Amino acid sequence: MADILILGGDKRLQYVADRLNKNHRTELCADNCRRIFSGTTKRYNAVILGIPCSTDKKNVNIPLSVEKIPFELLTTVVAENGIILGGMIPPVLYDICEERNIACRDYYKNETVILKNAVPSAEGALALGINSTDKTIRGMNILITGYGRIASLLARYLVSMGAVVTVAARREEKRVLAEINGCRAVDFSRLSAIAGNQLLIYNTVPHPVFDEKAVAEISRKAVYIELASVPGADSGLLARYGITFVNGSGLPSRTAPETAGEIIAESIIGILDEYTGVI
Repeated sequence: MADILILGGDKRLQYVADRLNKNHRTELCADNCRRIFSGTTKRYNAVILGIPCSTDKKNVNIPLSVEKIPFELLTTVVAENGIILGGMIPPVLYDICEERNIACRDYYKNETVILKNAVPSAEGALALGINSTDKTIRGMNILITGYGRIASLLARYLVSMGAVVTVAARREEKRVLAEINGCRAVDFSRLSAIAGNQLLIYNTVPHPVFDEKAVAEISRKAVYIELASVPGADSGLLARYGITFVNGSGLPSRTAPETAGEIIAESIIGILDEYTGVI
C-alpha cells in the first residue's frame, strides 16, 4: 500500500482519488495546498498532478489554491524510489525530476487514454453546441477545423444527427477520411469562402487558423466553440465582429468528470504497477 498525494481542483481528480483509495492511502488537496510543504516530514510514494499539470510551465495547476506551488517544491515530499505523475508534463518538470533522481511519467501520453478521453470531450462539445444555438442540429451547417481524435468523433455524432458538417483539414488524407465519413471537406485556404454559411463552428486545431479576413466572413448568428489548448481565433476579434464565443476547454471535467476520472485512474494504476518501489 502506497502513500499518494493528489494536487489539483479538477473534478476528475476526486474520482481518481476515490479509485486509488481502494488500495492505497490517498490524500487529495484542492486548495491551501502550500501547507503540505510547510515544515512537514511526510514523504509520498507518488505525487499526482492534474491535466494539464501546469498552465505556466513553472507551477502546479491548482485553480483553487491562492499560493503557487513551483515544481521544485514537489520534490521535497517525494519518497525514495517515488514518482511524480501528471498530464501534459512540460520538459522543465522532467529536467527537475532527472536532476533529483525522481521518476516522472505523463499518464496522458498513453494512446489508449487519449482515445478514451475523446469520448467525453466530443460528447461535451456536442452538448455545448446544442445548448448554445437556437436551432436543431438536424440540417444545421456546422464547421469543424481539424480532424483528429476528438474532431472525428464529434463529426460522426453530428452527421448521425443530420447536420451538414464541413471539415477543414490541412492533410489530404484527413479530408478524404472526413468525406468517407459523410462530411464535406476543404483545405484551410477556403475558410473565408465557407465561413459565412456556418451557424456552428468548432475549432480543434491548437494554432491560430482564423485570421481577421476569415472572422469577418463568419455569420453574426454563428457560435464559435473553442476546443483547442491554443485558440484558433482571437476571442476579442470575434467579439468585435459580434460573434458568440464559447470556451470549451476542460470539457471532460465539466461534463463527465466521473468517466474521465476513471480513465485517468486506469492509466495511473498501470504506471504505478511498473514501479515496484511505489506499490
